Parts: sequence; structure tokens; C-alpha cells
Amino acid sequence: MILRLFLFFILFLVHCSLFDSNAQNSPRDPFVPDDIVLNPEANFPATVQNIQTVIDQENKRLIIEYELLDSEDDDIEIGIILVSSEGNELPISENFLSGDIGFPLKQGMKKKAIWSFENDPVYSSIQNKPIHLKIIADDKYSDQLTDLVDLVSAERISKDILEIQGVRHHNSNPERLESTRTYIKASFSAYGVPYFEQKFSNTRGTGINIIGSKPGMLSERFYIIDGHYDTVSSTPGADDNATGTVGMLEAMRVLSQFNFDYGIEFIGFDMEELGLLGSRNYAQSITHPENVNGVFNFEMIGFTCKGEPNCRDFPNADSSIYNIYSSFSDSLSNAFVRNGNNYVPGLKITPVKDNGDPNFRRSDHAPFWDKGIDALFLTDGANFRTPHYHRSTDLYETLDIEFMTKIVQTTVATIADLANVTHTSATISNSLIIE
Repeated sequence: MILRLFLFFILFLVHCSLFDSNAQNSPRDPFVPDDIVLNPEANFPATVQNIQTVIDQENKRLIIEYELLDSEDDDIEIGIILVSSEGNELPISENFLSGDIGFPLKQGMKKKAIWSFENDPVYSSIQNKPIHLKIIADDKYSDQLTDLVDLVSAERISKDILEIQGVRHHNSNPERLESTRTYIKASFSAYGVPYFEQKFSNTRGTGINIIGSKPGMLSERFYIIDGHYDTVSSTPGADDNATGTVGMLEAMRVLSQFNFDYGIEFIGFDMEELGLLGSRNYAQSITHPENVNGVFNFEMIGFTCKGEPNCRDFPNADSSIYNIYSSFSDSLSNAFVRNGNNYVPGLKITPVKDNGDPNFRRSDHAPFWDKGIDALFLTDGANFRTPHYHRSTDLYETLDIEFMTKIVQTTVATIADLANVTHTSATISNSLIIE
């Protein structure tokens, strides 16, 4: 445990700008549980590490050594693909491979495969050209959506909201805003998610979107899950929008541990309260909107009604999540409902189609709609439900953490389903040339 905390602290120093230690309410290091895997039944992909190659030109062989790791000690299938300098992939037939190749293999530190390339037709196309080896490991596991749902932690969600809540405003509390940025970046670093800051300027100052990315294994196309982290000037913003930010972070913690055919971006948007400035800036920077498969926007996902007068007459206001979808596509909405019914049946979901009501455009999904990108507006109803909207009473104590946890679980299941979670992993070797 001490070693883990030390390593995390080093990551924290390298990747994050340290906030003023004298600032009031500045957050502590992000909550890193003793065991990242909260459900001991969860099954994680096998991985290949430390690929080493030796060219035996005399015998026309390529000797490939590698390490194969799998926490569950499953039976693994190993395949090898050649990758040209142009990125073309050329599978090597098992007819020319021997040793630790194919199925089934067990994990081990000293695996060896031999490619006898002299008579392999693929050899002539790569001879005297730089290539890489891609070693693919597949444990054949197929029932992982339930695992992912079970990994979502109400305990971590509660911890994060308590850390983040507090006025996060560019003028009234810039210190708290900056410490929240630090918290988001440290959380990405703790789970090995590369991130970058997208800065943008306007008459209100400089905003910073924080964007973490998990590339897909087979495609450049990707899904987005986001939440804005700023508040108005007078509220601690537990529901608006610590819940959205924390929902994004918890989805990141779970999804980052698995592999997907499509990529996933995790975004903390800035300056939402000043007119969706962060998401507008991000959307304007998208050069290929066709690569964005869909967006899940968390906007206030933590409040349920318990008889409050202001929401008694609001449809499904008690404990339903509103799944607001665009006028041009209901695909994400249908997937969200389907996965909710299949994996989180206790969550009430109310799908609502955009009918031009300005209230349906009051969050960071709207700039994506303007680009023709399918995006969901996931919300508890904001001022139509909660009496604490933009008030000093928007505190952790008013939230329904069980409700919020179910929303994150449903989103995790939906993204994993659509991005095609897989137990296949791929590792690339250094470049080599076979004469």
C-alpha cells in the first residue's frame, strides 16, 4: 500500500500542476482504492509485454520472445500480425509458426514463438522493409458487460463529490476551479489515461477543457462521455455539476481497464455556465464529425424528488433520469434504454425527443447536435426538479447517490456495448528489418 501511494504521488507531481496548499477547501489526492478491481469476479484482458526479436538469417527464422500476463490465468489464444511502415497488417499463417502460438496457452514470463519465414508468401512483401510485430492475446471471455456494471462504485462516487463540491467559478473562486482541474487530471493519471488540456480564450477569460482518451483497437472513431466542472458564482454545485464530472470520472475508472474496438474520450468541460463555451470550442475543433459515434452528456444526475412542491406536477420527476435525444437520431437513446433494462433494471428512464424547446439545449450536448452528432442529454431535470438549483444549498447531503450510481452503470454498459468491449489486447514490437 505504501509503495502504491508513493507511485501515485510521483504520477501526481509529473502530470499535474500542484494547487496552492493554503487554498481553502482544496481537494486531497484523488481516492485510489486499495484494489482497483472492486468485484473479485470481474475478468480482465490478458496482456503481452516485453516483446524481443532475434533474426536468425542463416536458418531463415525470426525468434520472438514475450511475456504473457493474465490475472485470471485463463486459456489464451496468441496470434501474430506483421505491420508495415504504411500501417498495413499482414497475418502470419500458423503453418509457418511454432512454439507458443495459437490456443490454448497459459500465462508465463518466457514465451517463445518462431516464424520460419523462408517459404511464407508474406516474406517477399516485407523483405528489406521496416516492419513491426503485433502480438494479439484473446482469452475468449464473452460475458463482461455485467462485470463492468458491477465495478461502478457508489463509495467512489460519494468520495469524489465531497472532494469536488464548492464554488468553482472563474471570478468568485478561481482557486477552487483550478484545484478541481488538478483533481480531474490526477484521476486520469491514476488510471493511466493520457490527457491534454484544450485552452480557449474569450471575453470572460481563459477556459480549459480536460480531455482524456482511450484509443480504440480497430477504429479511429470514438464515443464521448462528458460533464462540466464549473459552477455559477454562488453555489457549491454538488448536483450542478459535480455529479456530472464525477459520473464521467467513475465511468473513466471502469472503462479504462478494458479494451474496445472504438475509442472513448472522457471530457471535463469548462465555462458551461457562461454559455456552453467549453463544449462549443471543442465542437468547433472537430474536423471529422463522422468520427464521433455519439456523446453522453452528464448534466445534473444526482437529485430525486421526495415530495418537494416544485416537482410534484413534473412528469416522472420522482426518480427518473431524463434521456433527451436529438430530433434527428434516437439511436443512442434506444441503446441507453435497452442496456438500462438489461443491466440496471432498477433505474427509471424517461426518453424525451427534442421538440425545439430551448430548455432541451441548456447543456454541453447542444453544440454536438449543431454538428449533426448524435448526443444524449442525461439530466435529473435541473430547476424543474431540484429546489437547490444554482443556490447555496446545492450540497452533497441533498443527493441520491444510489440513483446516480445507476445512471453511471447504465452509461458504462451502453458505451461498452456500442464501443464493443473486447478481451482481445494487442502489443506492438519495436521496428525490425528482415533481409
